[in-house]
Amino acid sequence: MTRWVALLRGVNVGSARRVSMPDLRARLAERGARDVGTYVQSGNVVLSSDGPADDVGRLVGEAVADLGVDCDVVVRSGADLADVVARNPWPDRVDEPTKLNVGFLDGRAAGEARRLGAEEEVRFDGREVWLWYGAGQGRSRLVLDVGDRVLTVRNWRTVLALADMTS
Repeated sequence: MTRWVALLRGVNVGSARRVSMPDLRARLAERGARDVGTYVQSGNVVLSSDGPADDVGRLVGEAVADLGVDCDVVVRSGADLADVVARNPWPDRVDEPTKLNVGFLDGRAAGEARRLGAEEEVRFDGREVWLWYGAGQGRSRLVLDVGDRVLTVRNWRTVLALADMTS
């Protein structure tokens, strides 16, 4: 049995794309997912399943659709998240967890960053994109081009919490 995290892209950021996390947990349990949990209201689902990542993504996507929202889902195993934590290119920046972010892609991408401010850094690393918003994400004018890949971003605090929930 593998512990998985499903990262929902673009839910609960506006009134039109609201997904109740308790309702989503119930739908997933009804569909056979085990040990279902969520972290904060921004679309982070942790569950156990015997299936591969694609099946988990499909399962979560269908459960979200049952609740009236269509969204992209990016899936990582607990082992994947542990690897992400270990690969942090900026270990000296972890005391500012809202400025250190990880973008999770649905596949590998060699992307490009435009309008990079003086206090911003970006590193593409396989299926992840490391983002440092030195002046804060709210002030950023950064535009990422990841081609046709799905990208969803989580701050370092959330990444660590999800890694803990899937370990």
